[in-house]
Amino acid sequence: MVAWTVAASLVVGLAAGCLPALWVSRQRLFAALRGTRGGALGQGGLRARGALIAAEIAASVVLLGGAALLLRSLAALDRVDPGFRTERMVFGVVFVVPRHPPDRRDVAEFVAELEERLGARPEIAAVGTISDQPLAQATSYLGFGLPGQTLADEQRQTVTWRTASPGYFAAFRIPLVAGRLFERGDRMGSPPVALVNEEFARRYLGGAAASLGRRLHGHDAEGPDAPWRQIVGVVGNFRGRALDHAPEPEIYLSMIQAPTVEMTVVARAAGPAGAALAAIQETARSLRPGQVLGERQTMQEVLDRGLAPRRFAAGLTATFAGVALLLAAVGIYGVVAFAVAQRRQELAVRQALGAAPRSLAALVLGWCGKLVAAGAAVGLGGWLAMGKVVASLLYEVRPLDGVSVGVAVGFLAVVALAAAGRPAWLAGRIDAARVLSGGL
Repeated sequence: MVAWTVAASLVVGLAAGCLPALWVSRQRLFAALRGTRGGALGQGGLRARGALIAAEIAASVVLLGGAALLLRSLAALDRVDPGFRTERMVFGVVFVVPRHPPDRRDVAEFVAELEERLGARPEIAAVGTISDQPLAQATSYLGFGLPGQTLADEQRQTVTWRTASPGYFAAFRIPLVAGRLFERGDRMGSPPVALVNEEFARRYLGGAAASLGRRLHGHDAEGPDAPWRQIVGVVGNFRGRALDHAPEPEIYLSMIQAPTVEMTVVARAAGPAGAALAAIQETARSLRPGQVLGERQTMQEVLDRGLAPRRFAAGLTATFAGVALLLAAVGIYGVVAFAVAQRRQELAVRQALGAAPRSLAALVLGWCGKLVAAGAAVGLGGWLAMGKVVASLLYEVRPLDGVSVGVAVGFLAVVALAAAGRPAWLAGRIDAARVLSGGL
């Protein structure tokens, strides 16, 4: 979709700049000069120039509108509460090197010891592990079952499954709503437990309080022999898929009870992020020779990566909007000045009949206003098309947003007024006697 936005911006921007140039290149210089004294050819040229300026204004409206929509969408995303604290958060992907023969209990012991050692490091304020890194990795949508449900019911309902260690929720500062979090006693061999988020409790279990003590199992998340797990706690919602996606129902398993070979270490740094990431790497290697820390990044880098397509589209559209607006301003100035020169005798007659300089200037500005109104009307139609192109990049902003429309058209009107101001001022100060006597 970003590619479509870039293509649309290029087409509109090039049309705004190239069409006037192509029109000028097709004019015959002698004919143009012969028509500058106010004849029919000159009036036709004036109308043609006015049509081209209206087209530039329309292109400016489209591009200004697209930029306004994208910038308002980015501002709305900046205000989104993801449901967790992002300050000084760092991530490091770990692929556990298993001992031979591979054993799930061995992986669980590695996770528990890694978290314990990292928690004692001065560079780390809080630490935990999670199977799928929030906002940065593909989300696992798998089925689940509740007591009394049929197989068909279980096949229809899918939610996000994550496997987390006891320290994960403290590191991310995800609040506990009801019950308890995972504890060190929730190990392999102990009764299987699970946590759910508020959205899961609301949608499937009748609320947080009613969820505690209920049981569930993974229909296709843990295989055909999935154990029944008791829900021991409900945690707060957070936007684990993307900032522009509402919180979804989620189930959490204990990393110590159901360990995964690939996991993400989530840590809140006590100081510089680089020191915290180095501590994670060093601790993992000290636990198991050959252990390598994979992708390393900060929470801010994750957020920036998620918003990068929107920022690129907004920046590119704003750049083309600026170019189109500059072309429109130059064109308005030139056309209005040309119109004043074409209509000098008419303006002189009006002045001789008693028209005040202010009314003559208003006459010129009114003609400019008609150009702006015509171009803006055409541009609003193009705006609708642009809104459909960038709809997938918008968040809490409608394609035909009233505020964006007002900002784009208002800004364009101010630029047009500034561009036409000097020619209009000169129109009010024509020397009527000199013009009517045949002078310039």
